[in-house]
Amino acid sequence: MERRKEQRFPINSQVTLTVLGILGDPVVAGCVTDMSGSGLRLRLPVPIPCGAPVKVEAGDMLILGEVVRCEAAHGAPAGTTYAVGVHLSHSLVALSDLGRLNRALLGRDILSAEDVEETVRKRP
Repeated sequence: MERRKEQRFPINSQVTLTVLGILGDPVVAGCVTDMSGSGLRLRLPVPIPCGAPVKVEAGDMLILGEVVRCEAAHGAPAGTTYAVGVHLSHSLVALSDLGRLNRALLGRDILSAEDVEETVRKRP
């Protein structure tokens, strides 16, 4: 019986995961296998401890969350791939637009009022 509150959507997108708060902030390359409105399932080459705060980056998107599950991936040789569940706490999309707007507001870039309005209008 399915106990999930939200539908999961299959996806196959390369990401970079950073474990926050650990000396040196270790970075791991992985893949998002599915996602919902409140979480991600990642396929990673190393286990990540439950409760670890993480940053997930993909293209122009940044997600902050907490690892809530980590287990050996089904069908993979033991110790080679892990399925990691991340509960989302914050997400940012269109980071390049946000950075451009931020620089404009701080006076570091010269943008017209029309450019600022267009950047704001693009946001979902």
